Amino acid sequence: MMFALNPRKQLGLLLSITAMMTLMALPRLSGPWFGSLSGSLSGSLSGLLSGPSPDSTGPGLAASTPASHVLQTARFRKRATLLGHTGRVEALVFSPDGQVLATGSKDRTVKLWDAATGQLRTTLTGRKGWIADAPVVFSPNGRQLATFGGRDKTVKLWAVATGELSFDLVGHKKSVSAVAFSPDGRTLATGGEQEQVRLWDTATGQLKTTLSHKNISQLFIVIPSFSSDGKSLLVSGLGKNIFTVWDPETGTLRAVLSGHGGMVLNAVFSPDGRLIATSGHDYPVTESLESSVKVWDARTGVLERELTGHKDTIIDLAFSSDGTMLGTASRDQTVKLWDVSKGELLKTLKGSDGRFFRLAFSPDAQMLATVDGSDRHAAKLWSVETGNMKVSIPVTGYKTELLLGHQYAIEEVIFSPDGKLLMAWSRNMVTLLDTADGTFIVTLENARAPAIFSPDGRTLATAAQDNTAALWDVPGK
Repeated sequence: MMFALNPRKQLGLLLSITAMMTLMALPRLSGPWFGSLSGSLSGSLSGLLSGPSPDSTGPGLAASTPASHVLQTARFRKRATLLGHTGRVEALVFSPDGQVLATGSKDRTVKLWDAATGQLRTTLTGRKGWIADAPVVFSPNGRQLATFGGRDKTVKLWAVATGELSFDLVGHKKSVSAVAFSPDGRTLATGGEQEQVRLWDTATGQLKTTLSHKNISQLFIVIPSFSSDGKSLLVSGLGKNIFTVWDPETGTLRAVLSGHGGMVLNAVFSPDGRLIATSGHDYPVTESLESSVKVWDARTGVLERELTGHKDTIIDLAFSSDGTMLGTASRDQTVKLWDVSKGELLKTLKGSDGRFFRLAFSPDAQMLATVDGSDRHAAKLWSVETGNMKVSIPVTGYKTELLLGHQYAIEEVIFSPDGKLLMAWSRNMVTLLDTADGTFIVTLENARAPAIFSPDGRTLATAAQDNTAALWDVPGK
């Protein structure tokens, strides 16, 4: 999900920009991470000494959740509490091998922790200006870390092993909004506010080329993202209905994707990098509220097929892990599942008391998780095969604050790497379900968004209300 821009994720935008889109939801645009436009992560190494507070007692059940409403089938042991930040933790990112956890905070620092022990390895400081999501991106091999955003308009590359600053990437005239490493880690793409995309050599810190196009400079937020095979670079963002596709090796424009009547809200690569799916406002082209998905060839920019049927704006979309299905969530209170190769509608999922905001496939594509409801307080788990809902959070008949304590909108639903757990998190709560039978497992104590599983699924990292973060042992791992 993710923004793959989602990733992925994993992923919100400025609410003021969202309001301009007349949507009460956050878009999904391709890219591993993108920041707001008002601050920066930057600076030099700091030797601030702090460390974990081990906590091996208790199941991690929140006091606000009545025990009678919880079938606690597993115990989450808190491995360590990560102390040292003086501002709220806004970003949690594991290195690709899962050995390092990076935390970004409102205190303008990024801390690197040993994920096994919770010991602090180093602190990166000196950022000029505050940003909401403290963006941090690891290179594919985990040896470099990119931090960005803020008034100094730079991107900094750090050596993860030593915590030393490798390069200052200078050249953007406005705030940097997103960065993306190529799959081989040799190139870093950076996008700024209403600016062109720059490609950098990560070994030397030198600028390789600048991708210039009139449509890029008209985007409020510019988001570059590489296909999984590294052969295509998509430049998407907010503010236009036209995106561009580039050859990242030569820096030449390969295709211009156009056809949506209004602003494009979602743009994601298929897992194999061969296709790009986009959705957004189709008015005034259709002269109605109907919204479609356009599926493009990532190499040529040729429109392969158009998926129609939603009666209102598509807020989110995602490919299944094998790329055979595409899920679309809409304001029309439905989720639709599509056969990507044939362009045929497979199923329509209903049951929301409001629009659908988020969706995510399980790793094996057998289940689908959604966030919906007029106030985004509900998360649902569905069977892809039958189209039936397996469980809803909160459980029908219980008030939200009594069962789970999600007093704020659920921001994301995330499956564990093995698909056995489903996590839903909001600003004040992290809850987990057993996907096998849909039973509610636990609400983690003093945990809130963001939260993330390690790549091997053995560890769960969560932020907290008190400027700390925590590492949890996942049961059965």
